[in-house]
Amino acid sequence: MTIEQYMKIVLLVEVFKDNEERINEEVYKIFDYQDKIQEEKNKLTNDIYVKIKLNEDFVNRFEFNGIEYGFIPNLQNITTQECLDLDKLLKEGKQLNKIASILYRPITKSFNEYYDIEPYESYTKYEKIMNLVDCVIIVGAIDYIKQLTVSLMMAASKNLINETK
Repeated sequence: MTIEQYMKIVLLVEVFKDNEERINEEVYKIFDYQDKIQEEKNKLTNDIYVKIKLNEDFVNRFEFNGIEYGFIPNLQNITTQECLDLDKLLKEGKQLNKIASILYRPITKSFNEYYDIEPYESYTKYEKIMNLVDCVIIVGAIDYIKQLTVSLMMAASKNLINETK
């Protein structure tokens, strides 16, 4: 399932949240499953659920159409523009292809597990490409960022408590 398909499903769930049958009908249309037997349709919806809910592994690097992409290798060196764009898009939470195009860019140099990525220009540069990438890439990255944010907040509050003693 691509990021684009995933975003469509998320929107369907929002729009038809109380109508599971309608959500399923629309999902079948997205994957061209309208004419499949019910058993195949059930397998599709189960596979989607498993992919979305149970697979939140962080993917550091991936290859797509012969190009290797890497997650921002050092978050301490994130640019102001990357941070502003990412913050805006994460608050909206719907433009996952744009978020992916900020977090992942083509690798320009690589040595073992270390690598550099292309400098950031704009999320529009790779947003269309990221629509076609497997959705587990961005689901895992967002989960990673959430975990990192919680860890940083806990560390900051712990330091603040220690300083006030």
